[in-house]
Amino acid sequence: MPVARSWVCRKTYVTPRRPFEKSRLHQGLKRIGEYGLRNKREVWRVKFTLAKIRKAARGLLTLDEKDPRRLFEGKARWSRLVKLRKNEGEPHRSRDERRPKNKQQLWVLTPTPAPIFLWSIQNPVSTKAFLFSG
Repeated sequence: MPVARSWVCRKTYVTPRRPFEKSRLHQGLKRIGEYGLRNKREVWRVKFTLAKIRKAARGLLTLDEKDPRRLFEGKARWSRLVKLRKNEGEPHRSRDERRPKNKQQLWVLTPTPAPIFLWSIQNPVSTKAFLFSG
């Protein structure tokens, strides 16, 4: 069965409009070093994915609160975000409740430098998966 061309050749990233802005270059290099990414395309891919998620959420927020489409798609999109580990499965807690209570919890939540993980994992793909999963 043939697959529609739109599914085969869809875009996965968008290049920046101003590729040589100093602040954007600095942020891109910082993210590459922090998360152990291979190149700028991986940064652009994550930004593009988050932009698509935000766009869909804005569209749902324009609907009425009791609209069945908003209720159904909202739950589906939330479960997708939880699956991507953006919200870590805490939908009903306020920002103050999610804030760390003491310095030990804060230390656990701070990102560990990438070289520590690179020593323990040889494959760069599994390193990225490990960094983003936990």
